[in-house]
Amino acid sequence: MRQYDLLFCILLGLSIAHAATMSWRNTYGCYAHGGNVAFNTSYCWDSGVVPSAGDTAIISLGTTSYGVEIDTNVSLSQLTVDGSHVTISSGETNISSITLINEAQLFYQTDSSSSSSIFISGGSSLVPLNSRLSVSQLTFSNASLYIAMHETFDLYCHSVAVQGSGLSISSSTKARTQLGWHFDSMSINGDIVDSASISHYY
Repeated sequence: MRQYDLLFCILLGLSIAHAATMSWRNTYGCYAHGGNVAFNTSYCWDSGVVPSAGDTAIISLGTTSYGVEIDTNVSLSQLTVDGSHVTISSGETNISSITLINEAQLFYQTDSSSSSSIFISGGSSLVPLNSRLSVSQLTFSNASLYIAMHETFDLYCHSVAVQGSGLSISSSTKARTQLGWHFDSMSINGDIVDSASISHYY
């Protein structure tokens, strides 16, 4: 029995040791004059390696005039975007949690379902580039959902929470975007307002 306990402790220690927090380097070769730099550029991470499963990746560029693009299969525990522009254009990403703060921008281009929980605050924006987005959980606090480029847009989400200063939805000025919002539960400032599978159309 002790052998199994010892093996478990070793495996647990290895898993804890493997998880790391890595930050994007704002240095030559890691920024662009417009456009994006590839997320999997190992030189641009302070660890010298690209973040992977179990890791936390922090992107803080100090500008949204250029960005970082995730265009390959990436697995992360946490992605934090601080005042920066990030594009996710791969449908095979596995990111458990995404946090947008300080007027960050996330351009999300995927048709596949995602298990991600996304927290958006501090004047940050979520910009789905396709006409549907499916995620596990969305939390908005002084945040924007920008869907003006779509005639119709469907958002599928198990749980939606709106906190603090709330949510602004930017639709098309020519012809109002038809928004279909499909969720299992919604809460506003901690109070549950819907707790059954519901679809709303606006």
